[in-house]
Amino acid sequence: GKGNKFESTKFLIEDFDFDQYTKSETSGHVQSGKCLKKALEARANYLVHGGFNKIQALFQSKGSQEDAWNFSLPFNTIPAAKAYGQLFIYNNFEKVSGQKTDGPTREVMKMIGELFALLSLNEDAATMLEFGYFRRDDINEVRDRILELFGKLKDEIMGLVDAISTPYALLPSPIGAEDGDIYNRYIKEVYSAEKCFDRPTYWS
Repeated sequence: GKGNKFESTKFLIEDFDFDQYTKSETSGHVQSGKCLKKALEARANYLVHGGFNKIQALFQSKGSQEDAWNFSLPFNTIPAAKAYGQLFIYNNFEKVSGQKTDGPTREVMKMIGELFALLSLNEDAATMLEFGYFRRDDINEVRDRILELFGKLKDEIMGLVDAISTPYALLPSPIGAEDGDIYNRYIKEVYSAEKCFDRPTYWS
């Protein structure tokens, strides 16, 4: 077969242009799709470029390709791979959600994609601040928007769970069942625990 088509990494391994990717006019519009994509691209670019440089520097200093690779993993290679993976997921999710014709569904999917991107950027806020793409106010804006999306999506949770079609027996939460009987499900969970009604060993 033709196999999977992955996003090109050419833009990631070219010389990193800080002026091109430094944030300037996007403050106050962090929730826009174009802005989020640019931020995710900038982070992936920065981390991949930095990872290559770190591996080269380690190889020159240690003389071992294996050591260079291993020592670059925690702060360079793994974060770069994760950042690129999140960019890949966001780009493909954006394409799929754009194909939906149903208005309400399209809006919910758009919020989910936005929430994913914002959570990814917030999780790596240190990197975004490190290379000057975000300022402190931008991080606060990201977090405020995340909380806003939590509020908007909470009414869609049951529908989203049903859309995934996960059997209720496999859901690890009492709030996931369609009957909404949270209280009795919690009580059942407690009562069914091993030695629930036994006297604790530390009681005299």
